[in-house]
Amino acid sequence: MKLFRECVFFLSILIYLGLCALIIYLSFANGETSSAQSNIVTEIISESLGYINIKVGPNSDIVKHLVRKLIGHFGLFLVTGVFAISSVALYKKNWRQKLFLLGSFYIFGAFIAIITEVIQMSSVGRGPSANDTLINLSGYSIPFILYLIYFIYVYFKGKKEGNYIEL
Repeated sequence: MKLFRECVFFLSILIYLGLCALIIYLSFANGETSSAQSNIVTEIISESLGYINIKVGPNSDIVKHLVRKLIGHFGLFLVTGVFAISSVALYKKNWRQKLFLLGSFYIFGAFIAIITEVIQMSSVGRGPSANDTLINLSGYSIPFILYLIYFIYVYFKGKKEGNYIEL
């Protein structure tokens, strides 16, 4: 069981690092390429919503904007944050080391959120946006906030009951 847990831990870290690399790679795309990628996702979403009788045109500016912001920024960073948290949760050391790992992952993800917008300054047809950085950080922060709430709840509940509960 210990070997399985360690394998899942390393797999989770590899997926996390892969997602970070993907985010950086996508930030180098020029405006035309980025728009084409957003259009593909928008068409898939429009078709999917059509199956449940919600009609949304894939060429709608509102839909394109939502896809770019909710999936391209918020969603991708949310998934990345989930893999960071799963790595922390699988890490079996004392709670101080776990909190240090949690903080390290958060700082690294925040750096990625900021640097990807800076990278876009050099991309033709794109530019940095403080709003996008905030969207990135909010998507990335949600799993961390939820895990911290859980961590604090379990820690203080165990302390109150006189039990040591492994987090």
